[in-house]
Amino acid sequence: MSVLVRYVPNILDKENRITKQLPFQAGKKISYYIKQSGFDSKKCRIILSGQKASEKTIVGNGDEIIIAGDIKGPLSPFFVAVGELWTSLNIVGQILVVVSVASAIYSLVTSLTARKPKYNTDSTGMDANSPTYSFDGIVTQKQVGLPIGIVYGRHKVGGNEVVEL
Repeated sequence: MSVLVRYVPNILDKENRITKQLPFQAGKKISYYIKQSGFDSKKCRIILSGQKASEKTIVGNGDEIIIAGDIKGPLSPFFVAVGELWTSLNIVGQILVVVSVASAIYSLVTSLTARKPKYNTDSTGMDANSPTYSFDGIVTQKQVGLPIGIVYGRHKVGGNEVVEL
């Protein structure tokens, strides 16, 4: 019958961690065990068997108390909120979050690396290959898939050669 008390001043550093095993006493709060261990809990987070706790929480037999230093930095509240949100989601929610973030990144990358369409803006013009608007006059084409023009009145137009013998 004991309670394990761990002091972790920096959660990112494996050094300087201290562990003490104290005898269990029924009905005692976390503050009692912190005083017995001699660790400083000011500006620290207290975790009781994997759950966030306060010094007024009653400790059970075999519980583990972790006294961890707070994370400091300008973005730490953001990362703490994201971490708490992540742990509150079930596996389906986590998969949906990962898929939506991945699709957003994919969309951003493809939009930045997409080939831009090239418009024929050189000196020949966009109608250089047209049978009607070229400077060479009216030309009969030999291409597959050209449209057949509908003409009202009298016009000189170039056609499409269908069979060549």
